[in-house]
Amino acid sequence: MTEINKIDLVLNYLNNDKDRSEKILVIQSNLSIQIPIKDLHLILQKINADGNCSIGYGKTGGIKNEIRHYFITYQGKIFLSNGGYSKQAKSIWWNDSWIKTKTIANLLNTLLLLSVAIIGIWITYDSKEKDTKIELQESQIQTLKTTIDSLHYQKMTNSDTININK
Repeated sequence: MTEINKIDLVLNYLNNDKDRSEKILVIQSNLSIQIPIKDLHLILQKINADGNCSIGYGKTGGIKNEIRHYFITYQGKIFLSNGGYSKQAKSIWWNDSWIKTKTIANLLNTLLLLSVAIIGIWITYDSKEKDTKIELQESQIQTLKTTIDSLHYQKMTNSDTININK
């Protein structure tokens, strides 16, 4: 049995004993499993610290004595009706799991965005490199056109000179 189940067991026992408070030894002897008195004391401290049980002191002959009596509070009854410590532990576990899931999803989203940005930068760089090559080739084409035009002009002027001489 888990520690959470032990706490729920003790709180349920206090809830089932509605009309009176109980001494720790009575609680220990009436539980369905044996819990060492030291552990039971710690469990009752936890339940009390959470506000789910209160501690009263017995009276002998009208004088308060040191024997503690434990009884469930109204808050403890509501807490039990909502599932007790077991449900609270599951809820905490689910919340932690959800936070971890969201964190992993955000991390993956960030990695995806970084990948897209890196690909975009690479494409831009590659495109600029190709643009530079195209500009160089266009410049070479323009030079060749100029050379062809120049040769064509020379041919035309040479052929006119030959025709005049004849």
